[in-house]
Amino acid sequence: MKVWTCNDHKGFYVGACSVVVADTEDQARELLEQELKDRGLSGSGNPFTLNLLDVSIPCAHVLIDGDY
Repeated sequence: MKVWTCNDHKGFYVGACSVVVADTEDQARELLEQELKDRGLSGSGNPFTLNLLDVSIPCAHVLIDGDY
């Protein structure tokens, strides 16, 4: 499995971010779109970017730092 992040999808009020665990980018996109839809954020048709994390080395990733 691979770990994908997204910090540019639609949120309720301010920026939102998500983490998705999936085998492929297509699967990750489908899973995130369904989760957004289930939460009333209608992911389908709203473009967003998925970023693959390199989990082979210890690291930290800040998804949203509040700097708007």
